[in-house]
Amino acid sequence: MRWKDDYWEMFVGDSSDIPDEDVRVVPLGAMIGIDDSLIPAIDLINGNGLWRESKEFEWQEWK
Repeated sequence: MRWKDDYWEMFVGDSSDIPDEDVRVVPLGAMIGIDDSLIPAIDLINGNGLWRESKEFEWQEWK
């Protein structure tokens, strides 16, 4: 989910299940360096998001 020009949130699973102490701030560039399948997140319009079941699946628009 892209919230602002310089602020995204990414989760593995349901974000409501993640305790605050387990949240990490990681530069988007570092994440893309590890997994280039995250590149579509760069072009998201603020307020939009993507999801997929696993890395093997295509990204879907989050509604």
